[in-house]
Amino acid sequence: MAVIDIIKKIAYDTSKNIIPDVVVFGEVISVSPIVIKIDNGINITEEFIYITNNVINHNVVVNVETHGECSGNTENSLKNGDSVILIKCFGGQKFALIGRCI
Repeated sequence: MAVIDIIKKIAYDTSKNIIPDVVVFGEVISVSPIVIKIDNGINITEEFIYITNNVINHNVVVNVETHGECSGNTENSLKNGDSVILIKCFGGQKFALIGRCI
């Protein structure tokens, strides 16, 4: 086997082994502070999670053609036992919490 072929095989094997799953599922085990147990059994704490609007209460404003502008609050806060879906950020140290599984 030529040296170039060996280098290609090493590069391929290395890249295959360092690209982990990007989508991760978990369960909320604490909401204050947020702690999520992901499917491999590891608990991820709040400092490693990017929180999105999909899982927090926030104010929304909509423009309804017949009534004009209306506003209200969402009821999206996490609860213990919620199943959630996360995206693992490059490097695997941080996760983006994108929503709740239904």
